[in-house]
Amino acid sequence: MNNERQTAQSILDKERRLALWSTYLIPGLIVSGLVTWPFNTPESMIVQSLYLLHSALGILVLPVAILYLATHFIRTLGNRSISVFFSGISAASLLLTVMFSGAYLLLVGQTELTRWVLTLHIYASCLTLLIAAAHGVTYIRNRNTKKRTTTAWPSTASITQSAIVLPLIIQIGVVIAVAAFWGSSVEQSYAPIPADYSKPYGEHPLRPSETEILGGDLVIENAVGGSDRCASCHEEIFDQWQSSAHRKAAMDPAYDRIVNLLMESKDIEATRYCEGCHAPITLLTGTLTPGGQHSGVKGSPANDEGVTCVSCHSINRVLHTKGVASYEFMPAQPYMFEYSDNAIAAFLNQRLIRMRPELHRKNFSADRINSPEVCGTCHAQFMDQDMNDWGWVKMQDEYSDWLNSPYSGRSNTGFVSADVTTCNDCHMPRSATSDPSRSAMGISKGHAFAAANTFIPLTTGDPAHLAEVRNFLMTNKMRLTIDVIDNKDVAQSETFLDETLRTQAIFPDYFYLGQTVKANILVANTGVGHNFPGGTIDINQAWVSIQVTDASGKTILSSGNVSADGTVDQTAYFYRSVAVDRHGKQLWRHDLFRMIGEHYRNVIPAGDTDSIPIEFEVPQWALGPLTVSAQLNYRKLTQRYTSWITGDEDLRVPVVVMAQDSALLPIVVRPPTGIAPNE
Repeated sequence: MNNERQTAQSILDKERRLALWSTYLIPGLIVSGLVTWPFNTPESMIVQSLYLLHSALGILVLPVAILYLATHFIRTLGNRSISVFFSGISAASLLLTVMFSGAYLLLVGQTELTRWVLTLHIYASCLTLLIAAAHGVTYIRNRNTKKRTTTAWPSTASITQSAIVLPLIIQIGVVIAVAAFWGSSVEQSYAPIPADYSKPYGEHPLRPSETEILGGDLVIENAVGGSDRCASCHEEIFDQWQSSAHRKAAMDPAYDRIVNLLMESKDIEATRYCEGCHAPITLLTGTLTPGGQHSGVKGSPANDEGVTCVSCHSINRVLHTKGVASYEFMPAQPYMFEYSDNAIAAFLNQRLIRMRPELHRKNFSADRINSPEVCGTCHAQFMDQDMNDWGWVKMQDEYSDWLNSPYSGRSNTGFVSADVTTCNDCHMPRSATSDPSRSAMGISKGHAFAAANTFIPLTTGDPAHLAEVRNFLMTNKMRLTIDVIDNKDVAQSETFLDETLRTQAIFPDYFYLGQTVKANILVANTGVGHNFPGGTIDINQAWVSIQVTDASGKTILSSGNVSADGTVDQTAYFYRSVAVDRHGKQLWRHDLFRMIGEHYRNVIPAGDTDSIPIEFEVPQWALGPLTVSAQLNYRKLTQRYTSWITGDEDLRVPVVVMAQDSALLPIVVRPPTGIAPNE
């Protein structure tokens, strides 16, 4: 009996010690949680400090609470009061729910699919407090009713007022101290304009770029760069972006050569015109001034990151759709330790974002950048007198081309798509991912931005992305059809017929030796949401190659072949533009800051078809049937331009066959007059 009493007393003493430890921690845990719930202002320093305090106290409380529950359950297992037993079990179950939901939020964090975990954590916490209080009241009433003298519940003498109040005061003091330290030492997103900053294009610090910065003149580098920080949560999307032309927009050898040519021809300030789209880091941080560097410098953060994650996701609004980086950039409101290089501080920053991502969503909401107008801020371009010393000239404009297409839902064309198709629908296809931002269906938008640039993945050693781009170009974007004009000169029959039958529209589909064959090559833009070709059509190459051979393989007609030196037969039919300077010379180097207009422009608008007439004579030596074949070819960059920018005359950008067709033409010897060939 004495041993049983000693054991019971030992368990009771252990329970009281655990309860005492809990009183040091639980008040702060409750207060920090309750304060941040109704005052849900994640940008507040105090609130973020309370998040960290709440998490730290939760970590400390977790083992104490589990031990207390186990000890309390063992000691009270023989309690015969049903109301006490079930209220205790309910409180314990809810407390476990609170602890494990809290641990999940701390370790995993919230995603778009698991916002309910935070809701569960909050409401389970409130219910735990209520039912625990009811459990205590029920126990006390039951004890008084039965006149028990044994003190099962920890006595009030062991839980002094100071044990509750003093730790709570200390914890609140820690929160205030941390918040004050962070508020005084955190690196802010904005940066002042340096005293020696040059403004040759007007008082606005970012001109000739069209960009604006909301709330300041310049920003710090971390406020627009550092995309690797995003990878800690958005790993799949980050990997896709790593291969994209967006990320490599500044390391592209073609861009490097042109931006250096621009600086040599004018000044470094002129490169602001390009950098707002190709490398926002340099523009927004103010490095494009004498003594600074543009993104064409190898190894620089701007060269390595190009169009960063933040540079798109921090676009606040579209200023206009004429292009040249015509967006308003809104620096993010930072979490605590947002830009810290300290490993512990960076870890705490990531925990804050994962636990309470409301501010993160507010900073980088995709809703602001889903519209085609946002794409139009960079995928449209004009040049004015400040740049070309001539006047305003319109250049590429994928946004306006899309707007006038059947896919925008806003055009006045006869062929209108049933559903609106935006830039994102084509260039950011949705797929199943594990990304925290995925939808309820587990779907996220792709960030590889496959389009038409085969040169960048070729020169940066990314065969997987090169294959993705080739597949994108070959998937129902363009169609080509050979339409042979009916031969009205073939003999039909000597049989007497009504004359109206002799004027029938359909004729036999064979041709005679020596006869001229006429056909149309029909090239249709069926799947490109803007003009084909798009982008830098003065240096891109799109052309139709045509081959006519007889049954022995002898060539009758050939056009559009690629020679051994990589050049295309100039007799080919091209889709391109020819930009010229004020002297009427072609700007084949893409130095568009000298452009004053176009000598030639041939494109196919979305939904339209181009007809290319061809004709040839069937040689007397030809063996039938003849094979007429045609291909629509695309190559990113002409061979001349490729050799110039890379200095490698042997480098060949792959030619992609986007569409092709062939037709067989039977050949017969012309019969004597009046005798049909089948008689």
